[in-house]
Amino acid sequence: MNTFPRPQNLTFLRFCRHRPSGRRRSGRWLLPASVLAMLLSLPAASSAATKPNVVRCSLEDVGGATACIGPLSEAAVSPANGYFGSDWSELLSVDLAGTEGGGTASSAISGLLFSVSTEGTSTTLGTWSASSFAKWSSILLVLVNGLSESSYLIDTSTTSGLWSSVGTTLNGDSTLDSIRVYGKEAVPAQVPLPAAGLLLAGGLALMAALRGHRRP
Repeated sequence: MNTFPRPQNLTFLRFCRHRPSGRRRSGRWLLPASVLAMLLSLPAASSAATKPNVVRCSLEDVGGATACIGPLSEAAVSPANGYFGSDWSELLSVDLAGTEGGGTASSAISGLLFSVSTEGTSTTLGTWSASSFAKWSSILLVLVNGLSESSYLIDTSTTSGLWSSVGTTLNGDSTLDSIRVYGKEAVPAQVPLPAAGLLLAGGLALMAALRGHRRP
């Protein structure tokens, strides 16, 4: 009885016979991929349609500003978070309620009188002035707009300038509520003792030592 050798690759042949073609396999994934792409695009389109226009802060917003950050939420932009270093102390706050239409508000502490004026019919533009920043090495003005704020680092040699609240809003409303002033105490510079003074002190100490040594 004749017997034929059993093919060694019979399993492979069966796999090839039942394996779907590349054309059918790509067609199988075409519909789910298109649905997934459409679902991923929906949140972006929705957020773009509802998100208000957010204008980032600019050095032109506040006269004398050398750096700024915002607008951010009230807690995020706090000087305590270290955006402009540490050791800030809140000096005063000027509430702008009731200053619409060209009013002026001010606040004072020892060594500083800070005033804010508004222009026009809303609190979105105006001027600020300070009596002196001589006691502080750094000054930070925080413009508060509802629950959002922008912080501006101020050149301490500048004691007046314009302000605009356009870079303070997260919700599209640029009406300003208040301006807070933070400062860092100026540390007095240590005056070095002149070299001649050191020599004089050393000479006197040497003379005193010699005089004590000569006594019986």
